[in-house]
Amino acid sequence: MCFCKVQEFLPLGSLLDYLLDYAEKVSVSVDLLLWASQIACGMSYVEKKGLVHRDLAARNILLASKTLVVQTETESCFFF
Repeated sequence: MCFCKVQEFLPLGSLLDYLLDYAEKVSVSVDLLLWASQIACGMSYVEKKGLVHRDLAARNILLASKTLVVQTETESCFFF
């Protein structure tokens, strides 16, 4: 049996790469707070589903746009 993961292509890439490549374009008071709140909401959703993510890192957060993040690496989740 073969299992495949299909991941949506997000042109801005990972949050880590974006922060390293465009640090001068990132506003701490706007962008970082927006991303942090979206990540916290995503983690709250994962927790409500009875999962633990185990690998939350900037490399596993993708930017759909400068105002929208997507959490990835769900295979590192486990039920509790």
